[in-house]
Amino acid sequence: MKTEEQPEHCLPSPSEWFLRIWLGIAFVLTMVKILPGRAALRKLKNSSSEPDKELNDLYIEICKEFLMKKSPRLAVNTQISGPFLAGIIHPCIYLPANSYTHDEIRLVLEHELCHYRRKDLWYKMLLNAVSTIYWFNPLLSVMRREAERDVETLCDA
Repeated sequence: MKTEEQPEHCLPSPSEWFLRIWLGIAFVLTMVKILPGRAALRKLKNSSSEPDKELNDLYIEICKEFLMKKSPRLAVNTQISGPFLAGIIHPCIYLPANSYTHDEIRLVLEHELCHYRRKDLWYKMLLNAVSTIYWFNPLLSVMRREAERDVETLCDA
């Protein structure tokens, strides 16, 4: 029995077009999120310096209080305006070169270590991945922003 062969230059079905468009947009959005972030992190790492002894001693003390077996690296940078934790594989707490009081720097370090212990960077990465896969649903972007706000509130508490 002979079967009909499809012509070589057959147009894709509408569902194949939809899949191609969806994947293409998801890929572009992924690259738009990842590439600038990696470049900024590389630049940040290159322009950061080690903390002074007093700050480093305070950081070690706080890590012991948090019972941390492994803690993220601590770095100071003159180009940033606020503290944050960055880096999924090799996390680092970046602090601005501002002059904080002893109590303020303690709160800042505790807050950032809270993010590290709770694995918030992984959680945010998952939120970004889901919102990228479902780029066509605007409610997921709202959900992601609210979830990130909740993460900050939990660490502040």
